[in-house]
Amino acid sequence: MNDSISTPSFHAVDGGAILIERLQGPIGLTGPPGTQGLTGATGAPGPTGAQGPIGLTGATGPTGATGATGNTGPTGSQGPIGLTGPPGTIGNTGATGSTGPKGDTGSAGPKGDTGSVGPAGSVISVTATAPLQSTGGTSPVISISAASAVASGSMSAADKTALDGMPTAIDTLRNIPVNAQTAAYTVALTDRGGMVSMTGPAFTIPSNASVAFPVGSTIVLYNNASVATAIVITSDTLRQTGTLNTGPRTISAYGQATIIKVNTTEWTISGAGLI
Repeated sequence: MNDSISTPSFHAVDGGAILIERLQGPIGLTGPPGTQGLTGATGAPGPTGAQGPIGLTGATGPTGATGATGNTGPTGSQGPIGLTGPPGTIGNTGATGSTGPKGDTGSAGPKGDTGSVGPAGSVISVTATAPLQSTGGTSPVISISAASAVASGSMSAADKTALDGMPTAIDTLRNIPVNAQTAAYTVALTDRGGMVSMTGPAFTIPSNASVAFPVGSTIVLYNNASVATAIVITSDTLRQTGTLNTGPRTISAYGQATIIKVNTTEWTISGAGLI
């Protein structure tokens, strides 16, 4: 460009002013842009302007797609029970089911204590025909009419004597014999069918190897003392009836027990006050 701009200038001359107009030379070419200066620091934020008026409500948009079903919430508390409805009609009786299998038989209960010995019986009356004679009644006397030799229909005098003694023998059999002991005692063959009454510390049942009691031997043991006493068995088996207990036992004060030999080396025991 060759455009020029005049720039007026003033000069003072003797108190006056002379306007001298100078013409500016032509504008040079625009130089290349300089490098951009550093960004200045951010100024402090200005105060928030007053809120503008609320715009008009826009039209309702289309309904969005239904979201996925949420998790089931916790079960609520149970409501009150409703009134009982009227009873329905009774249905027909169903067919009887088949009988179930029979259950196992229960184990046998424990054997009860042996009862006390009952009173001895009494003879009501005895009658006899010749050659035997009886006085009859509750205490009969049996005798034999004269007989001194063995003959048809009669007996010897010795047989008569033996027969005359039968009432006494029969009366003796009404009671079991009692063997009273005051010290430790080992039962013997002579105690079979009888009672051993003890005030000592212990009864002992010997082994079969020592005293071979026949199977079926029965002895009653009575603790005739105010303290307990022991029943000791040396090597054979002593089994308390109605239980699984074996071995030595104890009879409490004034207790009573019966022992019975049931096998060659095995006895059973039962009674009252047996521990």
